Amino acid sequence: MMSSFNPTAYKNLRESKRLPPDPNLIFRESDHKYYDKISKRIFPLSVTQISSPSTSNFINKDIEQGINRGNHVHACLERFLNTGHAGTQSPYEEWVSKLIDYRYWSKVLPIAVELEICDRRHWIAGKLDALVVHKETNKIILIDLKTRKAKKDEKTGKVTFSKESSTKLHKQFGGYLDLLYQNYKHLWVDECMVIYSHQYGVDTDTFSDLEEYRGLYQSARSIYFHQQNKIYGF
Repeated sequence: MMSSFNPTAYKNLRESKRLPPDPNLIFRESDHKYYDKISKRIFPLSVTQISSPSTSNFINKDIEQGINRGNHVHACLERFLNTGHAGTQSPYEEWVSKLIDYRYWSKVLPIAVELEICDRRHWIAGKLDALVVHKETNKIILIDLKTRKAKKDEKTGKVTFSKESSTKLHKQFGGYLDLLYQNYKHLWVDECMVIYSHQYGVDTDTFSDLEEYRGLYQSARSIYFHQQNKIYGF
């Protein structure tokens, strides 16, 4: 499918480099919840909860370290895409420096960075990492950043790390696409890309069956609400 990047609907997109955020959607740091200013309601669900409902709340030392690393690297990438600079010296410099030096960033313009979006029909909210437009192809790409601690074979130099399951990624991308299309009617995303940042460099996977992923997410959402109805009777 050809990109439906609409220069009429978003004629200033290249100049502004941003989609307009939802002024009535607020993320509250105090309780880590999304809040709707108009209805004064909290969004009880996230895209992650729908796409990965069985995720454990158990956090050990390694998981906590991974969360801290991920938050820090995400913040540095956000700062870089917004200002062109990653910031001061980082405790995860190996991850940050290689991610920022990744040549892909010179080929794209950011449309949205850490964009908060929501679905007011089902009261689901989330935050996508980045949405970019390719300078040459005009394709719009939805990006999700994952940080990993990799291993490197001293003899062969081969780098290995754990990748996210395809099923989980497909539903996660489908969720962000679903929320994007609800809020930006003239926007069409051409590709999704997961960027794996690790201490030895950057690896990527690209996905293109976007309508299939959106359908997977919508099915997961229906299953989630059906199960909740069986358990709680609503």
